[in-house]
Amino acid sequence: MRSITNTSLGKMGFALARAAAEAGATVTMVAGPTSLATSAGVARIDVTSAAQMAEAVLATSSPV
Repeated sequence: MRSITNTSLGKMGFALARAAAEAGATVTMVAGPTSLATSAGVARIDVTSAAQMAEAVLATSSPV
């Protein structure tokens, strides 16, 4: 699992998700409110609060 957090528009996270999917990774992105489009091959979970984000990340994470 990789977490990308910042106060920007999220473009870097979306670009990393796209690149990982294109490289063959299984990608699930948890995203706050944004108008950015999700790339093909990327599963997306939309959230609106930090609590929802934590719940979604914990539900989709696999143990290391």
